[in-house]
Amino acid sequence: MREARAASGQKEVGGQQAPHSQWRILDFAGPWVIEQHWWDPHSAQRRAWLQIAVDAGAVLVYAEAGQWWEAGSYA
Repeated sequence: MREARAASGQKEVGGQQAPHSQWRILDFAGPWVIEQHWWDPHSAQRRAWLQIAVDAGAVLVYAEAGQWWEAGSYA
């Protein structure tokens, strides 16, 4: 998995500028909050997922513990 950050229309993946750093967001769906293993504090996970339509395709991202991650991209 790669960390994804967006600021001022630029995109970074893993701390380096991504090749398509000028993607324009066209639409989005979500967020969908998923809680897994909520009954066990040692393995509990809480993620908020978004699917974002950009001019180059679509990106699936999620937030966990205050950070955003890219789970996949589709052309």
